[in-house]
Amino acid sequence: MSKMKEDPFHELVDPELESLNTLQTLYREDQNPLKVDLMCGVYRTDEGKPYVFPAVQQARNLLYQNPDWNHEYPESHLGTLRSRDLTAELLFGENVNNVKDKHVASMQTLGGSGACHMGAVFLKKHYGPWKAGAPKKVYVPAEAWNNHPNVFRYLGIGVDKLPYYDCKTDTVTLDDLKEALGKD
Repeated sequence: MSKMKEDPFHELVDPELESLNTLQTLYREDQNPLKVDLMCGVYRTDEGKPYVFPAVQQARNLLYQNPDWNHEYPESHLGTLRSRDLTAELLFGENVNNVKDKHVASMQTLGGSGACHMGAVFLKKHYGPWKAGAPKKVYVPAEAWNNHPNVFRYLGIGVDKLPYYDCKTDTVTLDDLKEALGKD
């Protein structure tokens, strides 16, 4: 029997783990009873059970008791207009002309990887310079998750890391950012 028939995935290699995944693995393997997990982004009780803040529980109860709340698909696959408008105001400022004049296009996505995927597909399909033959390349923050650049690479889009932040000094590195943007 050929190798292909035995294992159709024989060419797969071990994936590169995110640094966070590596830390989580080390945490799980650590036997110290006094260890504290500050990575997971959720709160847990001393027994390791999920902890839901009373305000979150109250909000959930209000939502569930709302007779207009249901499990239907939203009116738009782009997300609610109010959420998108408020996000544009938060990111760009409510007094910016492009925001006031509704010249900011946006959509809600399922997490950062979903946003990267939607952006990559949109750019690949519609970005004029790329359609005219310009090199397909994006800049991704150096502090991004490992899977974010991979989303673009999978679609044939080159990726360069964009330095903008120094974790050691907790500062934005404008000079490094300007230098990286000036390379191409």
